[in-house]
Amino acid sequence: MISKKGDFNFVWLFAIIAGTAFLLLAIFFAVKFGGVLKTAGDTSVSKSLEILTDPLQTGFVEAKTSKISFGVNTQLNPSCYDTGFGYHMLSTVTESDALKKNPPTPIEIKIPNKYIFAQQSFGKDYYIFSKKFELGFPVADMLFISTTEYCLVNPPLRIKEEIMGLNPPKIKIQDSENNTCSEKTTRVCFGYADNCNMTVSGTCFNSNECKDQYETGTVSKDDGNVNYIGDLLYGAIFSNKDLYECNVKRLLYRTAQIADTYYEKANLMDARGCSTNLNADLDSFSQQTINATAQDLPTLFQVGKQLQMKKEAERGGCGVW
Repeated sequence: MISKKGDFNFVWLFAIIAGTAFLLLAIFFAVKFGGVLKTAGDTSVSKSLEILTDPLQTGFVEAKTSKISFGVNTQLNPSCYDTGFGYHMLSTVTESDALKKNPPTPIEIKIPNKYIFAQQSFGKDYYIFSKKFELGFPVADMLFISTTEYCLVNPPLRIKEEIMGLNPPKIKIQDSENNTCSEKTTRVCFGYADNCNMTVSGTCFNSNECKDQYETGTVSKDDGNVNYIGDLLYGAIFSNKDLYECNVKRLLYRTAQIADTYYEKANLMDARGCSTNLNADLDSFSQQTINATAQDLPTLFQVGKQLQMKKEAERGGCGVW
C-alpha cells in the first residue's frame, strides 16, 4: 500500500512535470507567433520605406534630400538583381530583445522601379539623397540612403557648392575654407589626403566634355575599385561594390531601352517630314548600352556627351526629347 506521503509526492511530481510541459508549450507558441507578428511588422516597414521614397523622385529638380525615421533601431538590407530592367529585394529587421537569439527570417519586398544605393545599415534615422542619372538624356532617379556620416575632403567646387546648397545632414565638407566633419566619420578624399577611407581619382580632362576633372573617375575603397560618371559618384560612395555594379547595369539597360524608343520616335518624325538627324546615333547608342557594365562607363560617357551636343545643335529642328 502506498502511504499518504507517497500519494502527496506523486501528485506534486505529476503536477510539476505537466506544468513544465504546458509552460514549454506556452513559450514555444509565444515565440512562434510572436515571430510571425514581428516578421509582419518588418515587412510593413519595408513597404513603408518603398512608399515613403516615392516623393523623392526628382522630377524637374536636380536633387532632393529627406529623412525617414523609425521608432526603433532598424536594419536595412537591400539586394539587387540585374536581369533586364532588374529589381531590388528590400527587407528590414527591427530590433527585438526577445528574438535576438532566434531572429525570424526577414520577408523581402520586391521593388522593380527604383535604384537604391546603400550599405547594409542599422539605425533609427535614414537620410536619403536623390539625384538624376543622365547619359545623353535623362534616364532615371537614383536614391542614396545612409545612416553613416561622410566627410568629403577637398571636393571640386561643383560638388562643394551642391552639397552646401542642399545641406544633407550626413554629408560634410572639409577643405581649406570649411571643416564641418566630426572625428567619427567616413572620409572620402578627392585626390591625395591623409587618413582616407575612400579615394576619388578624377579622369575627366577634356574641357569640351567635362565640367571638371571629377566628372568621371574611380572610387577606391576596401571592397575594390569602381568606375563612375556624373552623379554615379554618390552611388559609388554610398553603396558596396556589388550593389553599385548591379544598379549600374540596370541603369544602362534602361538607357538602351529609352534610346531604342527615341530611335523609333525619330524614324516616325522623319517619315512625317521632320528630320532629327539622330537616328543612327540613337540606334548605335542602344546597341552599346544594352549589355554594358560599369567597366564601360568611361566610353559611354563620351558617347553620351556627343549625342547630347548633337541634339542641342539640332535645336531648330525636331526635338526627340
